Amino acid sequence: MAIKRAAAETGQSPLVHSASGEGPQVDAFRAALARSGMDPATANRRIGESLGRILDRTLRATGVRRAVISGGDTSGHGMRQLGLSALVAKAPTIPGAALCQAFGTGPHDGLDIALKGGQMGSEDYFGWIRDGGGPQKSGKGTA
Repeated sequence: MAIKRAAAETGQSPLVHSASGEGPQVDAFRAALARSGMDPATANRRIGESLGRILDRTLRATGVRRAVISGGDTSGHGMRQLGLSALVAKAPTIPGAALCQAFGTGPHDGLDIALKGGQMGSEDYFGWIRDGGGPQKSGKGTA
């Protein structure tokens, strides 16, 4: 947590992620999951909930009021961990992933948040949202 807080306090953007795509970490996870007998949907839900709790603690510790959750199922699990239940579109970004204002109970009511599928958006998507979102020119912000 201290690293994420220090990043935010120096104007940087904390980024929390799990392993993605292919590689030794993903292979190790899949092997451990197979050995455990746990249903993959249960494992994915638990990962999404854990990432949501990390985001919750990061937002509380830093006072950051804008976030992105990437990953379709992860977005839903993360929103629940933040106590958020409703979204109102605030600015366009890419199709299906507007910057929104979120509403719910607790300290994150009114949070600016973008929820996007894992394969959507450009390489600059996270910085673009941090800086306000909205339509981009020059081909930026496209998948």
